[in-house]
Amino acid sequence: MSTWFWQWLRLPGWPPVPRSLWLALGCFLLCQLNMLFYKELWIHTPQAERLFATGIWLTTVLVPAQLTWLAWRWLDVWQGPVVARGVVKGLFWLAVGLGAIPWLLLVLVGWYYALVS
Repeated sequence: MSTWFWQWLRLPGWPPVPRSLWLALGCFLLCQLNMLFYKELWIHTPQAERLFATGIWLTTVLVPAQLTWLAWRWLDVWQGPVVARGVVKGLFWLAVGLGAIPWLLLVLVGWYYALVS
């Protein structure tokens, strides 16, 4: 069952989706659900809130980096026209550059908040 599950996620000739990405996405969703429903589902304590805030911060660091790495690997395998490959890779790096600025600010603010609180 496990082998079948991972095989359908892989396109022919393309790199597989790493399991660490699914783990990071699962942790991120769990932390988001906790932030939405912690008063109703769990006993609210400062320690629990800090634990899940740290989890959200860590997955905010891990998920975009892993998605970028996976997208770059997929672009390397893509066998489109040469001009299209160049344009797509250029747009990819432009998007990464523009997305890295708010992502870096979010990571630094989260790091500062973790140190201050």
